[in-house]
Amino acid sequence: MGWGLVFTLASLPIIVAMIIYALWNRPQKNGPKQTRGTTPSQNGVIAGGGIDGGRGGHNHYVVIPRDPQEYTRVMTPKK
Repeated sequence: MGWGLVFTLASLPIIVAMIIYALWNRPQKNGPKQTRGTTPSQNGVIAGGGIDGGRGGHNHYVVIPRDPQEYTRVMTPKK
């Protein structure tokens, strides 16, 4: 048996598994939409960030108001 045939037979299951995974993991085009942003009563934009350290993480979300005075009040560091 030649090395080309051995390589082909060894790599064929890996390629088939990659194709099956790619077809299985496709996003739904008409599925439920994730709600983003804010409701009109909040009058702002939701911004989020997080840290993933490998042993869990930390996520933080804040509503950034559109009003300049309210923005300054929210974004000023607390003492």
